[in-house]
Amino acid sequence: MKITKDILWSVLIVMMIYLIFRIVLRYITYEKLNTEHFKNNSKNKNKNKNKNKNVKENFADTPTTPTSTSTTTPYQDTTKENCSALTYDEWNSTPEEIEKQKTPMSKMQECQIKNLIKDTVRTQVMESLSAQNPLMTGPAGPPGPPGPAGTTLLASGRLVNQSSSYDSSDTKYSNPKKMATRTSGTNPNASLIYMGESTPFASYQSWQYNQKNQIVNRYDGACLTYIPNQEKLSMTECDDNNTKQKWFWDKANRFVLLDTSQNKPNKLKCISVSAPQTDSLMTTLPDCKGTQCTNTGSKEFLITKDCDPNTVESSTIFSFI
Repeated sequence: MKITKDILWSVLIVMMIYLIFRIVLRYITYEKLNTEHFKNNSKNKNKNKNKNKNVKENFADTPTTPTSTSTTTPYQDTTKENCSALTYDEWNSTPEEIEKQKTPMSKMQECQIKNLIKDTVRTQVMESLSAQNPLMTGPAGPPGPPGPAGTTLLASGRLVNQSSSYDSSDTKYSNPKKMATRTSGTNPNASLIYMGESTPFASYQSWQYNQKNQIVNRYDGACLTYIPNQEKLSMTECDDNNTKQKWFWDKANRFVLLDTSQNKPNKLKCISVSAPQTDSLMTTLPDCKGTQCTNTGSKEFLITKDCDPNTVESSTIFSFI
């Protein structure tokens, strides 16, 4: 049986009405008991007065006899009830004090009692809602579609080179002219990378450097790869076990090949930019159309070169923007 919200609200409303009824009933009962107790005490007081009067009359008619010097016990009325719970004393209070205590409540007192009742009801309702919170929780909805696989990136953006991307007059390096641009495919000999004109909305100019020390192109997730006995770098499918795809980005902003077996003595394998070259065999740009697919003119390619650990050349300095 499912519990609907309408049934729950009906139960809560009934609980609120019941709480208010109990509070009002308790207040009326208290006033009734107070009134009856006042009447009973008045009757007892009148009865005691009549009893004392009869005692005095009988004492007057009785001849006097010598009395002993022993002290007499004061008269005690054992019929008197315990009135400590009352706000006034029936025996010691004056009629004015009793009448003052019986005066109806003022408007302020009525307002305070109403507020007290509201606060009490509100507290009871909130406690009831908290206790029944699991009943008001609806069924779980269908699971959503899975998100893309996550990865931790150390850097991402457009890959620029200090010597190739900026004019010599741009001393603040604020306006890059060329960025690392990959060609289509994953052919080790023809899928090359060159410094091409900036195209802000081209994903093939967007790069990511991840915790696996791979330089990944966002267009198809291919990795920048060193090919032994080949100067130019190329794009191949990423392989976490391929040490030719692992690059260390040092403090001088140089990408150094982690596979030290390819190093010459006292040299590092660093990514650099070649001098302008023409008529190089390479694939076209990804998703190019018409004249965009023509790869004519001289280009500066990403290559590896032997670099000195202690000497930093501007052609080996890269950054993401």
